Amino acid sequence: MAEVHVLVKGSINTDITIVWATTSLVLDEGITMVVDPGTVSSQQVIRDALAQFSLTPGDISHVCLTHTHLDHSRNTGMFPDAAVIDYWGTWHGPRYEYNISNRKISDNIELVMTPGHSSDSLSLLVKTDKGIVAICGDLFWSKYAPDIDPYAENQAQLEASRALITRQADWIVPGHSRMFKVER
Repeated sequence: MAEVHVLVKGSINTDITIVWATTSLVLDEGITMVVDPGTVSSQQVIRDALAQFSLTPGDISHVCLTHTHLDHSRNTGMFPDAAVIDYWGTWHGPRYEYNISNRKISDNIELVMTPGHSSDSLSLLVKTDKGIVAICGDLFWSKYAPDIDPYAENQAQLEASRALITRQADWIVPGHSRMFKVER
């Protein structure tokens, strides 16, 4: 089974002027992935969080962006050797593999298209010892996210994507807060 760890708990203030994304670490056989290395006060925050797992940016094999808004993608360049996965495919340095589809990254990590907040939103479904963990960016800002996302490109798609994820996941890592258990 894979492991999911929150490296940096994201936050968003009430008037949405101070924002940083939740940054996660996914560990699976042969995969050391950072998800959403967005805006933090300093890249050192991410380096220090990785050091808690005896990792450096050079150890990261993959970076996954749940969507390409700057608050989720800003520090992608910290990981120059990592394959970068986004909605449209995977970057290996300057080489790009175009692939818009749900796809398996490993036996324990599946990428699922979850548009709504943005047209390029995706989520990771990760099989762990605790159950399925969905890392889903701004599909949910937090456990207490508003039902109506004032920044959603398509509210109907957002609601359908939320329903898809909550049917499959036991835990959710939201875009701007701590991991929470799905209540059924």
